[in-house]
Amino acid sequence: MQKPESVASLMLIESEPATAQWARKLHGLLGRTVTELCDNEAQALAWISTHRDARTTRLGKSAARLLRTTTLPPGHTRQPGAGP
Repeated sequence: MQKPESVASLMLIESEPATAQWARKLHGLLGRTVTELCDNEAQALAWISTHRDARTTRLGKSAARLLRTTTLPPGHTRQPGAGP
């Protein structure tokens, strides 16, 4: 995304149905992304490049850049089924 500040909305197509189980899984993945990639980016990318292939390393770098330059809406870490 060249100009993330100009994006009004974003639509994603998920490979799984939006169930409570899926919401819990996504909640855990987003939480791990924040703690393991965002908060410790250099160490996380070093680990990925040591233990995974070049493609995964590139994907990790792209994900880190995306997370650094975009925001998630408020409440994205709310527990599934907890209400608004």
